Amino acid sequence: MDVDKQLLQWRKKAWLNSNQLYGELTDIIIKDTGFTSSFANLIDNSEVDSFSKNIVNIFTTANKTLPLIKDLIYNEFNTKVLAEGEGSILRGNSIVNKIEGAYVRLIGANYLRFVLSDLVTKVVLDSDLKLEIDPRKLNDYYEDKVEFEKKVAEVELRDNQKSLHNIAQQFLDRITDPSVVVEMPREIRAIADYTAESALRYAPESLAPLVGGFIMLRFFSPAIVTPEYSKLLSSEVAPSKRAKRNLVLLAKVLQNASNGVLFGGKEEFMTCMNDFIIGNKEKMSAYFNLICKDPLNQNNKWSDLEGVKSSTTIPTPTNTTTTTTSSSSNGSGTTWAKPIVGGSKWLATTPSGNTPSPANSNASSAHNGKSNNTTNNNNNNNNNNNNNNNNNNNNNNKTTTTISNSWDIYIKNVQIQDLFDLHRIFDSYKEKIVNKIINTNNTNNNNNNNTNNKTAVRVIEILKELGPSPKTKTERKKKETDAAEEPTTSLQNGASMGSAFDECTHMLERSRFLFQGPNDKNDRSVFYLIVNRVKPEVFDNVNPLIAHIFKVMDICVNSPYTLVVDMSWAHISNDLKKAIFTHLPKLAEIFSRKYKKNIDKIFIVHPSAYTRAVIYFMSAFTSRKLKRKIHDIYNWKDLSQYIDIENIALPETSKDFITKSYRVVKVNSKGKRQERLIKFTSNSLLNIDPKTHRIQNEKRINEIDEITSRLGSIEINMKLSGEGKKSGSILGTKIGFLSINNNNNNSNNNNNNNDDNNGNHDFNESNSRKYICNHELERDHILQDIFETGFKMGLQSKSTKSLPTEYKVIKVNNVGKHQERIFKLTIDSLLNLDQQRIKSENSFAGIEEVILDPHDEDIVWLKFKSEPNKRKIICTVKGEGKLLLEVLTDAINKYQTTIDIQEGALKLDAEEGFL
Repeated sequence: MDVDKQLLQWRKKAWLNSNQLYGELTDIIIKDTGFTSSFANLIDNSEVDSFSKNIVNIFTTANKTLPLIKDLIYNEFNTKVLAEGEGSILRGNSIVNKIEGAYVRLIGANYLRFVLSDLVTKVVLDSDLKLEIDPRKLNDYYEDKVEFEKKVAEVELRDNQKSLHNIAQQFLDRITDPSVVVEMPREIRAIADYTAESALRYAPESLAPLVGGFIMLRFFSPAIVTPEYSKLLSSEVAPSKRAKRNLVLLAKVLQNASNGVLFGGKEEFMTCMNDFIIGNKEKMSAYFNLICKDPLNQNNKWSDLEGVKSSTTIPTPTNTTTTTTSSSSNGSGTTWAKPIVGGSKWLATTPSGNTPSPANSNASSAHNGKSNNTTNNNNNNNNNNNNNNNNNNNNNNKTTTTISNSWDIYIKNVQIQDLFDLHRIFDSYKEKIVNKIINTNNTNNNNNNNTNNKTAVRVIEILKELGPSPKTKTERKKKETDAAEEPTTSLQNGASMGSAFDECTHMLERSRFLFQGPNDKNDRSVFYLIVNRVKPEVFDNVNPLIAHIFKVMDICVNSPYTLVVDMSWAHISNDLKKAIFTHLPKLAEIFSRKYKKNIDKIFIVHPSAYTRAVIYFMSAFTSRKLKRKIHDIYNWKDLSQYIDIENIALPETSKDFITKSYRVVKVNSKGKRQERLIKFTSNSLLNIDPKTHRIQNEKRINEIDEITSRLGSIEINMKLSGEGKKSGSILGTKIGFLSINNNNNNSNNNNNNNDDNNGNHDFNESNSRKYICNHELERDHILQDIFETGFKMGLQSKSTKSLPTEYKVIKVNNVGKHQERIFKLTIDSLLNLDQQRIKSENSFAGIEEVILDPHDEDIVWLKFKSEPNKRKIICTVKGEGKLLLEVLTDAINKYQTTIDIQEGALKLDAEEGFL
């Protein structure tokens, strides 16, 4: 029977057991690094970046990245030296290099700041420092052309060469100082040692380039070249064009000094630094010798960091005591620094050696653990075949005691998107797993292959239970992040500001209140004004402000352009209004007519009560036809009519101003079509009428029996449990709007007659429904939210404390009026309900503060970012004030964590962009 490869099908246990299944999948790849490294060699180059980041994030959460890197390094040498030669080892964007780079930047961030911050800051702040030694670029190096014309080029080059030599020596002396090396995270030293051991065994002539390439190219150089993303600079310091070039030249010199390669060929101008490389050769040799020593375990190096032996499938060097000491003039090893006790204080994460490894309890046989897991999961799946609603959680709990010694400890800290991506990649390569790993191992029968074979078979079984990844499409890389919001640097019309680009200019650039994004659908320039980044001090010195606006906009306003004014979370204080109105006349005089004439559209995103002040401010740059050009955008996604959605360059926090919901067409079994908004809570799916703002019904995630779709389709088909017809009775007393509906039929029947266009409730529907989405990516997001909800329900079932998601409250408005309401928490917002009608919705991102009243624990005070005063909330059920405080505080913290993770990923992407 032919398999329909276009069909996407998931059964209930896929999302309800996702916590269990994803947990076992990660446990397998973490424990059996031999299998993981074998799989890594199967994937295409297009997936290397994604897979590397997922692996580092997951393994680091479990404190197990180091054994994997060890296996990958040994496997790289083992397979490539004979097949491709020494020159192919650890070259290019291989999976080993990608994982190494991501890992060391993650765990070594604090150490980088300790080593480099002062030196890099000094270089950036020295506006007179000139290190350019390329004669072709020397002319462009000077902003003041007259200054350069007065100098003799040869003299200037000699001076610059001397300066570059001296400052590079300062950097190298700092990096190689034994008192600095002793603070290096031991994980980084271990990776250097693994590389050195393998090089000595397989490619001794390449030892310096290989170790130097790792420590400098993957670790120090990216931080030097992009110090703003590595946080080597304070927030108010921004490197100028000259400073960035100086840092690039320093990184080039340090890189070649570390691998012992002399300059020449394409970069002939750098040959003047070859004396520097030769003069520091012994220093680098001693440095490699030092970093490859374990200051805590001289006889059994790095064993506490590895937890268990990484894998018997990868042959390791027979003599593990052979290190770089054999190639160093200081082979005795008696000169290295006094061992430190415990982990490095500069380690960004908890040192592995100080934390018991999750797998230590069954470290004696990782593979036996996998066999046990297989048995346990088979039993668990049998139990789940008899699941019904909440019994599912109980069955999960029955097996957690046998497997919770491993993945249960860390899975709750793994980001769900990493799991979706891992699922997607494994699912895409499951045929290769069968053909390349399982079938190959069957023909080469030995113990190691048998172990890999069992692992691969279990992975295939897990993928079958999970079904396809809910992330069927890879999204185009967004161009809208804060890290990419660098303003353009061209100046025209003689607008060279010289000394105006001082401390105030740096502040303006760092604030990024005004920047250029990608062009719109008509290929017109688009500029973004982020109002909540405009502070009163921006107007303290108006000349740098004018210069900054010229710098960002002037080159593009000769033709029609678009301005996006982002009002998200904006609160324009009296001080800011005063500053705007004071300086407005001068701004209006300065800017030429082209600014006003060529503005094509002004989009006011998420307009508020403060919009009028901003419009007044913008009138300085626009013509009398201003009103015709203004378009209010209440949902940022509506900008996609004019700008491709992946090119909308709003900050993530602004996008979170509008909470996550999906506008779909719901089709019931009779073919009736209804517009609906889908919104998720922590355990259910809400169907909302967008016209009346009424919650039409609520379906628990465990009431969905099956979901189907097709590749390329925008439809989602659901089969629901028979109990769905009795939603009001099965959802429990904490479903506020349904409970009120059941208990107050007489008072609410009239209101409920308008639940849909024909006066019908959604509650009494059949056991199937179809959703038609706007595009395939939106369909994926709905599927991912179902999986994520099931995943978190699995985590919650293991928790001893479950917080309610609904609260009966009395909301006190600004004039003191008391209003009975129900607060219902969704995954990203707080719904304010009057019966079934949503009166208002507040994103967790918009809640600035939650305070419990010191005199009455049933009163909570909420402060929203968009409002000047706190709101008084009285919980009508005694004791729920503390619970509401706790659940909202937790929600706000989780939101902030998500933003931090996004920013971290962006900084990593930014660093990689300069490699």
